[in-house]
Amino acid sequence: MHTIFQRYQKWFQVGLVITTVVLLVCVVLLARRLAVREKDGTSQEFETLFSSSEQPAEATASSQPQGYADIKGAVKQPGMYAISENMRLIDMVERAGGFLENADTSQVNYSQLVSDQMVIYVPEKGEQLTSATLQAAMQGTTPTSQAENQGKVNINTADSAALQQLNGIGEKKAEKIIQYREQHGSFKNIEELMDVSGIGEKTFESLKDLITI
Repeated sequence: MHTIFQRYQKWFQVGLVITTVVLLVCVVLLARRLAVREKDGTSQEFETLFSSSEQPAEATASSQPQGYADIKGAVKQPGMYAISENMRLIDMVERAGGFLENADTSQVNYSQLVSDQMVIYVPEKGEQLTSATLQAAMQGTTPTSQAENQGKVNINTADSAALQQLNGIGEKKAEKIIQYREQHGSFKNIEELMDVSGIGEKTFESLKDLITI
């Protein structure tokens, strides 16, 4: 009986050793797996933090306007529009509703970069885009009417001091005229001046012979 006990005791010891080895291997494998998961989780966390801190900042920067440009001439909705970085002239035309049917697009450089405070003039068919035309566009007039309007105050280009030279226009009304231009673009006609808060028909009647666009 003692011999039988010794025989089973030997097998029990062998089984215990094998079980211990298997458990150690399992513990090592589990520890490695947990370490890999922890490392991957840390990397993902850093990636998330990086993307959340950088991407919105880039999106915010790109969404901010880089200035304003004024487009005139043969477009459907002439006026002042906000511009973005690397914006081209054709983009301004699209913002202005596109070309009119009588626009002479052969004189338009579609790829020209648009800059802050730039004035873009789209000529009509049969109209030559000369330096005089461009100068008139800058002042909100046409070459034929430029001489006639000498001595008048251009409500599209006049600053606050020039506007205050007009009868009935003080500092506050001058600032309202400038704010109106900034919000709605250049005046399309002198009658539009009555759309400015505080300027009624009586004030306009006293000014209409002294102002131009």
